[in-house]
Amino acid sequence: MREIKFRALKSGCWYYLILKHPAGIAKALLKQWESGEEVVFETPWSQYTGLKDCKGKEIYEGDIVLVPIGYPEDGKPIYGNFQGVIVYGSPIYFTTDEYGLPIGTTGFFIETKDGCHSMLLGRDEKVIGNIYENKELLESE
Repeated sequence: MREIKFRALKSGCWYYLILKHPAGIAKALLKQWESGEEVVFETPWSQYTGLKDCKGKEIYEGDIVLVPIGYPEDGKPIYGNFQGVIVYGSPIYFTTDEYGLPIGTTGFFIETKDGCHSMLLGRDEKVIGNIYENKELLESE
């Protein structure tokens, strides 16, 4: 079972929230409100996918990944400029019924600049940044 974890950016520092119990986030927020402390994050909370990239780095929503475009005889991935952003939702066009209607599959997948979707396998993808700190990576295609 994957850990339920989130991260958000504040003042250039990532804050992580690990849920050991489903009510954990509610308890943390209630404690914050009771203290009168207001904490404003620069980014939304991004969820951990439960997967790691080829170097063992955890993959979160909003991460920008390079996707392997092939494998030579040695089995090591070759990377081109095929990259995308990790998103959560329903990539409807590769999971359809016999009439082409979407099946209720929801999860993490890779969305490219042109709107194509790819499955997130968490083996050979390589995290190269995120949409909050490295927007220039999305413009460089």
